[in-house]
Amino acid sequence: MMPSTCTSGPRGGTWQIWQVDVAGGPATQVTTDGGYAALESLDGLWLYYTRLDRPGLLRRPASGGAAEMVAANVRAENWPNWGVLNRGVFFLTWPDAGDPQLAVVDAAASPPRLLTRLPDYAWSGIAVSPDGTRVIYAHADRRDANIGGLMVAR
Repeated sequence: MMPSTCTSGPRGGTWQIWQVDVAGGPATQVTTDGGYAALESLDGLWLYYTRLDRPGLLRRPASGGAAEMVAANVRAENWPNWGVLNRGVFFLTWPDAGDPQLAVVDAAASPPRLLTRLPDYAWSGIAVSPDGTRVIYAHADRRDANIGGLMVAR
């Protein structure tokens, strides 16, 4: 199987997921019902993706076929906050007014399981270790601002 990459773009007026062989060649359209951010499972069997027109993290067989919802509350603009591990896909969720929580859906697409809160989460972009035991994220040390001034002699 030739290595490939997925990309998205508004070709033809709507955002779709496209696949391109890294060795070159034409892009092949993967989705027809919308697609924005996409990642392939590490075993190459699944394509996980979001859409701009509605929330949800979807997956479909990489070889083609129908999509299924794996996490209903993932939004397309939160693409830096989800990724794929050997055991499934992880994502951030905001189930209440507190700090966001890291969740995982296993490869069998069971219901999402909450793992841990991310205290003082600052902005988008998380990374989870390949074994799923550690998460790296931007932590806000302060949530206020200091304005400094400089006196200039006249």
